[in-house]
Amino acid sequence: MLTKEQIMQFNEFGFVSLPGLFDANEIAVLSAETHRVFELQRPEIIRTDDGQPRVAMAMHWYSDIFKSLLHHPKLLTPANQLLGEPFYCHQFKVVTKAPFGKVPLPWHQDYGTWHETDGLPEPKAITIGIFLEEVTEFNGALAFIPGSHLDKPMETQSEFFPGKAIKSITLGPKVLTPLIEKHGINAPKGKAGTVVIFDSRVVHGSGTNQTPWWRHIVYMSPNPLSNRGAKAGRDEMFALREFEALEPNNGLLIK
Repeated sequence: MLTKEQIMQFNEFGFVSLPGLFDANEIAVLSAETHRVFELQRPEIIRTDDGQPRVAMAMHWYSDIFKSLLHHPKLLTPANQLLGEPFYCHQFKVVTKAPFGKVPLPWHQDYGTWHETDGLPEPKAITIGIFLEEVTEFNGALAFIPGSHLDKPMETQSEFFPGKAIKSITLGPKVLTPLIEKHGINAPKGKAGTVVIFDSRVVHGSGTNQTPWWRHIVYMSPNPLSNRGAKAGRDEMFALREFEALEPNNGLLIK
């Protein structure tokens, strides 16, 4: 349950961090399942040209544990508070940063791709991220430009980057420089079990992992049913079309 202060922070800065929302036992289950998933040879497991794992998409299609997570009240309760209406999951994925990996995530707004490619009419979707390991300044922490979700529409560019199957809508230096000068940069860090919730318009990105350990973050993106995608611009694993309201389960992860 989000407090009034946490909701105010989300509205003002475009993101909020919730330390320790998932306990050590839950993280142990999710972490073990994540490593198992990335060993699979499936089209939903995206790798770079040299075989470096990048992302696992739509894990609930082939994992009972992640199917349970998709309905976990620790995710659905804050989503209900922020969205205020029935919602489905637009995107479900685990993003991994390999030890000493070379894959950054360029600065972007999620809504750029979701609107252009998936046809989401309005920027109502949010994303909830779960840290499966401690996230530090050394292993590719997710960085935000706080308050950028409230700025006017930004000039974007479309580009490929490693481990992506289609082009993404990103932001260039011409847009980013004055934006960062105005708002600064904040990279919420935290122990495994920390959750970060962010607006689909807030500008964010991440660097490479400079450590000898893996870094995984699970991302679930609730979107109101009233704001469902209007077109199928890419494979469903990237933009789910399971347009049924998510309902909470008993909070247990199936083992």
